[in-house]
Amino acid sequence: MSTETTNTNVDIDDLLDQEPEGFAGDPAPSREPEEENAAPVRDGLAGQSIEHTLGRHRGHPILPFDFRRPYNISKSFEKNMLTICESFAKTVSLSFTSMLRANVSMEHKSLKLSTFGDYVRTLPALSSVATLSLPPLAGPSLLLMDIGMSFIIMKRLLGGLIEEETNPRKFTDIEFGVARIIVTKILDAFSAATERTVPIQPELNGMENSPAYLGTMSNGETVILLEFQLDLDGVTGEIVLCIPLTAFEPVWEQFSPDESAEYRTLDEVRRDRTLVFDMLQITSSDVIVNLGEIQMPLSKVLQIKEGDVIPLHKSVNSPLTVEVQGKPLFKGTPGKLHNSRALRITERLDPED
Repeated sequence: MSTETTNTNVDIDDLLDQEPEGFAGDPAPSREPEEENAAPVRDGLAGQSIEHTLGRHRGHPILPFDFRRPYNISKSFEKNMLTICESFAKTVSLSFTSMLRANVSMEHKSLKLSTFGDYVRTLPALSSVATLSLPPLAGPSLLLMDIGMSFIIMKRLLGGLIEEETNPRKFTDIEFGVARIIVTKILDAFSAATERTVPIQPELNGMENSPAYLGTMSNGETVILLEFQLDLDGVTGEIVLCIPLTAFEPVWEQFSPDESAEYRTLDEVRRDRTLVFDMLQITSSDVIVNLGEIQMPLSKVLQIKEGDVIPLHKSVNSPLTVEVQGKPLFKGTPGKLHNSRALRITERLDPED
């Protein structure tokens, strides 16, 4: 008797690390030395908001999956958002250059997915935060601006010099009023940028300096972050639009049209309908005339024998139901035609019956 035993305690990691066996005679695959240290390729929004990995396997990162963060944003949605961001940045640059009489340039930096709670935790203690409504988008959104940049723009509007703010603080009542003017100017530019995709009419609901007190969204809400950098004569600051992903539901088709949809002319639609109708004309279907129905215990069914009479509890003159493919469509009265049993249609049933 053989004393050999089979080891079933195989390390799964060892199996995964093994190279697949090829056919006999195949040359061994070559591996480039840089492959092990190759950086993961980010696929637009699908590869963002991932700050940690669970390790690496064959040179590729093992990424954790977070059910709170969807990574299935379509390419068409991302393309439309990038188009809006580029147009928005150009419009703000021109508008603020004219308003401040200085060289203003806004550049789109990134488009990210995150949860609202994770994003708020990255914000500084003081910021210029505006709560917005973006109809026809649903729910509230946020516009966040670096508070230092807000003070620089305010001073410039009041005739001051352009220089970095070294002592950020909360706004006074007058400064809140000026901040509203700045935010309204930005929202006008955003409205112009979205006009071709979905006309959005932004509305400013309120201003806040402490992001910690924001309660407009739940911490687990998935948001899309439109990040920009504003350059004012060499002084830079960040502007971010924070929009919940669910806000796009009413206009999702405009932002993410079905790329597989077939666009046909009216003549092509009529031709296809005619072909379908002609095909239906020669298609056979089951037509059943229901004489009656009765319910009885299975014990009595087993006792039925040839010659027994089953009462249907139905008058001979009562109308019969005609079923087409299992659905009742007509009612009629029984009769005779050329020595054959027949049915005269007397009523067409409502399809909902």
